[in-house]
Parts: sequence; structure tokens; C-alpha cells
Amino acid sequence: MTKKSKQFEKDVWAFVKKLDKSAEVLFDCKIPDKDTGSPRQVDAWINAKIGKHFPISILVSCKNHKRKLNITHIESFAAEVRSTKASTGVIYSSSGFTRPALKKATSYGLSCCRLFRDEPAEIPQQLIVWAYCCIPMPRMRVEPLQALKKKGIIYWNDLLKIKVNKNQTLSDCVIERLYQDEKKAFSQCPKDKPFPKDWTIYGNFCSYNDPSLKFTINIQGIWKLFRGRVETHLLKGSYCFKNESFRGSMTSPIIDLVNFPGPGWEEIDKESNYALPKNISILSITPNFEQMLLNTVKNKKLLLK
Repeated sequence: MTKKSKQFEKDVWAFVKKLDKSAEVLFDCKIPDKDTGSPRQVDAWINAKIGKHFPISILVSCKNHKRKLNITHIESFAAEVRSTKASTGVIYSSSGFTRPALKKATSYGLSCCRLFRDEPAEIPQQLIVWAYCCIPMPRMRVEPLQALKKKGIIYWNDLLKIKVNKNQTLSDCVIERLYQDEKKAFSQCPKDKPFPKDWTIYGNFCSYNDPSLKFTINIQGIWKLFRGRVETHLLKGSYCFKNESFRGSMTSPIIDLVNFPGPGWEEIDKESNYALPKNISILSITPNFEQMLLNTVKNKKLLLK
């Protein structure tokens, strides 16, 4: 056996061992032959329990060949599974499988897998998926404008600096409430729609230093939904041809928190929310409300929303 083949066996064993920490995963061990009773060498052997109760044994074979495995390899492996009395078998190939080999493995109830180590998968080479994310964008309004104007308060910057109690400015109160209501809005997301509803905050305040200065703040939390086409390359892990599943690591969508959401994303109109696929996950981005608030109202007059 070559060093590369032995290393491939070790890589498969190390990966399989991580899948279920409660399972016993043996490497390069000997299992008694069902017919002769003599020990036979196997690449890896798994002793596990389904539902932590029903015992099963799985034979793992590793083939580091230059060409794809064919029907002959599958038939030979099926005989090996039968001889070891394993519950089932998994065969790993470094080069993949022919289509007839995959069909033959399916008829035997065996799993065919490929292990990828810092390389893109061949089947599928990439998974084209849609990623969704949303972020709340606050809008503010204050009344009565005339009363504030008489006090010399014309810009939002000046209004937000007003102390509304001994320890907090209006800015502190608004930011605190934004975080609370953003979390609440997402937790109360409708079951039939994964997209949270907009919300409105009304708050009556008065100046701590000048109780005669009273005003009402209206804050709207407007959710924006974005969709991004993500070409997800499989990099490290195991791809199972039997159920087309991948376990391991892969590239993920890139979200630019400075210039949100980043290149490759498009905003979706809220009215199209009903057309979203079922059983999807939406990533909620909680912004830095303090910085967002400062950027939104910087040098803007109260007359502007």
C-alpha cells in the first residue's frame, strides 16, 4: 500500500470519527470472517447506536484509485460487508464512482462517498442557492415642531443630546428601545412568513433640565429584505451520493457590515414576501443602531423625516 493510500484511509477515519462522538470508530482493525472465522483486515469499523439504543456496525472501505470505482468494486465491497456481518457499508473513493457503480450500490443498500480535502467537489461542483438576510432601518419624527423651535432646537443632533432623565440622553433611550423592539419584532415573526413585520414606537419625553420642554418621538422600524445568489463550493468534508448530502465545511455568503449588505445582493420588495420559498432561513442582521442613528440624522433639521 502506498503512503498516499494509507493517508487517505487516515483522513477518512479522522472525518468519520468526528460525525458521532458517541460512536466507536476503529482504524485498520481486524474483524472475524462470517464464514471462516479467521480475522480479516478492514480500513475502518464503526460501532454505533441508532437513537442511542439500537446497536449497528458499519464497515468503511477506502479506495484511493486514479479512476472512478466501477461495478466490480461495488460487488467486491458488498461481499466484504456480508462476510463481516456489518449492518451496512460505506465506501469512500478519492476519484468518485461510475453511474452504473452508484446504481449497483443503491441496489445493495450501500453508501458511496467522496472525501474532499481543500479541493472543490466534482459532483456537484457547486451548489447554487439563494441566501436571505434582513435588517431594520429606523425612521424618526418628532412633534410639536414649533415648541422645539422656540427653544432653539432645530437639528436632530441637538434634540438627541437632550437629557431626559438623570442618567440618559434622548439618544440613549431611543437606541435602547430600538434594540428591544428589533428583537421583539423578529421573535413575533408570523409562522406563514419568515419575514418580520415593521413596528412603530411612540414615546413621550421632557427635558430633565427644562421640564417645560415636552415632545413626542415617533420611530418606525422598517425591515428591508435582501436576496443573494450564492455559489457555494464544497471544500472540506464528505459528499454522499446516496442521499446527495454534504457534511463538512463550505464557503458562505459574504455580508459587508460597513456597506450593507454587500455586492451580489438585491433588495426584495416586501409585497413579494409571499413568494419566498418554504422552510428557508433568513439571517437577521442587528445593526449598530447608535452609528446608524448618527449617520441618519447628522446635520438634518427636525422638519425632515
